[in-house]
Formats: sequence, structure tokens, C-alpha cells
Amino acid sequence: MYALSISTGAPFLFTERDMVHIRKWWCISLMERFQIEGHGKRFAHWTSEATALLKGSLEPIYRIPKSRNRKHEVVFPKDDRCFILELSACLLSEILGEVVLLEGDQAYMTLGLVCTTFRDIMSTVGFRRRVHFQWLDSVANWGRFSLSYKEEFYTMYSIETCCECRTLYKKNTPGYVGKGKRGVLQGIHSEDPNPGYCSHFCSQMQ
Repeated sequence: MYALSISTGAPFLFTERDMVHIRKWWCISLMERFQIEGHGKRFAHWTSEATALLKGSLEPIYRIPKSRNRKHEVVFPKDDRCFILELSACLLSEILGEVVLLEGDQAYMTLGLVCTTFRDIMSTVGFRRRVHFQWLDSVANWGRFSLSYKEEFYTMYSIETCCECRTLYKKNTPGYVGKGKRGVLQGIHSEDPNPGYCSHFCSQMQ
């Protein structure tokens, strides 16, 4: 009604109590002006049928929407769907762990962007610990070392923030250093060469 009053220049003289009568008048105006396709011009003019409809003695006409043309729609067969998400969380965790050991730490970023299911599994502490110790077992025969040696080097890494670039980095020193790829070892550090920094370059920026 506000739009009608503005377009016709009429003052806003209606109240909330008038809305019932205004809606009825609006419906009558629409029935007098327009027609319903496929049912003749029942409401093209004000007729006795329209009066009977308002009184409730005549059943209204309902339009059934036409079915869409599905001729050009692409329907994927069930075999093409991602069946891996139907696996159990335990089995899916084992598969993702094998991928990380084959590809290295970069697989965390790649697989984490695939879907939220992969990201949620790989972001848990339990998953990262299991994969890390599997990597440690692949680069050394820990049964040959003493208990004190294993207490010092057979440990979990931590995620730290670089004091210079403020980015997160993997801190595994002192200890065995690598990119998490099975069987690939970059070095063994007895102390941290760049404490508080992600790289030698950042440590030299101070």
C-alpha cells in the first residue's frame, strides 16, 4: 500500500485495521484485471463466479507447475560419486596417513583443502603424532639406541611462531629433522641452530 500511495500520489490514510479490507480489494482488482492461463477468462471481468469464490461457495483454481525439462540435465551415476567419504573414520585416517608419509609435510596443506572431512581428521593431535612417529621409525632403528637417547630424540615436534616473520613452523630440534617423507632424513640436531626462528634467514634479520 505504501508503494501504491507513493505511485498515485495519495496520502497515507490507511491503518493496520484497514489492511484486511485493502487485501480483499487488491485481490478483487487482480481478478478483474488479469486472467489465469489454461482456464479461460474466468476473472477477466467481474462475474458471478468471482463473487461466489469470495463467498466460499466455489472452489478456487490451482495451477499445477509444469515439470522441468530434464533432457539436458547431467545426472551422475552412483559409481562416479566420491565413495571414499563412505569409509569409516579409522580407515580413512590410515589412508591419509600413508599419503602424508609418501608425499611429506606438504600433503597436510594439499589434503586439507580437499574437503572438511580430510581437514578435521588431519588436524587432530592424535593423527599428527601417529604419522610423525611412523616417520621416525622409517629413518632409524630405534631398538639399537639407549633409553636416554630415545628420550632425547624420539619426541614429538611442536608448532611455533617465528619471531621475525610471525609464521608458524615445525620445530623438531633438538632431534631428527625432515620433511615427514618416509625414509628421508635431512639431519640430526643436538641443539636448535635458530632458536625462536623458522630459518637461518629470519634469525639474521635482527
